[in-house]
Amino acid sequence: MKKLSVKILVTIFVVLGLSTLIPRLILTNIVDFPSQEIFQSHLFLIGMIVTAGISLTLFGLAIKYIIINRIRSLSIATKQVAHGNFDIHIESKGRDELSSLSDDFNQMILELRANEYLNKEFVRNFSHEFKTPISAIKGYAELIQTGNLTPEEIVEYSEIIATESSRLSNLSKNMLQLSILDSTSIVKTDQDFNVSEQIRSVIQMLQLSWEEKKLELNLELDEVHITSNKELTYQIWKNLIDNAINYSSVNQKLDVSIKADKSEMIFSITNYGIGISPEEQSHIYDLFYVVEKSRHQTSSGIGLSITKRIVEKLKGKIEVNSQVNEFTTFKVTLPINSK
Repeated sequence: MKKLSVKILVTIFVVLGLSTLIPRLILTNIVDFPSQEIFQSHLFLIGMIVTAGISLTLFGLAIKYIIINRIRSLSIATKQVAHGNFDIHIESKGRDELSSLSDDFNQMILELRANEYLNKEFVRNFSHEFKTPISAIKGYAELIQTGNLTPEEIVEYSEIIATESSRLSNLSKNMLQLSILDSTSIVKTDQDFNVSEQIRSVIQMLQLSWEEKKLELNLELDEVHITSNKELTYQIWKNLIDNAINYSSVNQKLDVSIKADKSEMIFSITNYGIGISPEEQSHIYDLFYVVEKSRHQTSSGIGLSITKRIVEKLKGKIEVNSQVNEFTTFKVTLPINSK
């Protein structure tokens, strides 16, 4: 990377070279002028003034091109960002400190533009997700308060209030976790544990859910030990298995497998349900995006967003393969040792 100081020094030498070359060219062309009278003539004084003027002009233009124009562009762009305009890009010229600063600035703009917390759609969706359960809780609580209900209706409405309260609590927890993930640059990955045991634990915890749908579980779980973050990997398996159960059709299969080699482990889960269209696959990791929301009112569309962020924090990758009304497969690849 060329440093600005080197560019400035090169500019100074070039300008000085030109400044000394111009007077020499002038003097060598005045062959009839007595050499001893040159320094006493008005021509010499004019030549020095012209040379100094040319030198300063050349140096000023060079500095203007190398530094000032680029700083001015950064200043203008910064003011636009301060006013909420993130649709800007600074052209990066060269490979010096200002070029690096421009690249960092452009990256910052991309991050801000992609940050859901600054997105109007995020605010609208977030407000809607909170408003729906709160409205339900308020409405059914007011009905119970009237005292004109049968015992059966009171039990039914109380269950709805409990369900919506749980939904609101989970939404709050998920948003908190998402905020923590986005604000944490370094994740501890120094825990040694058995991933297969984690997956079996999640399956057992969700037993009521997959039994309710009468799912047949096909498990191929190799004994895989990794060094990573135990809490975060548990969240990955929980989100993906819970998601697969929710989108499975009744009386279908649920395939879960985990394999490993020397450098990485691969977790795969396949459900046989509604599937995901190619258009929807490009949005499944977006906040609040729900596939077939009309059929899955309880989903908030946060789980896969969290899952993708966790996988990326653990230096892994997540992939999806799906056919509409046939199957959906999620595959997660994580390094065996994330230290």
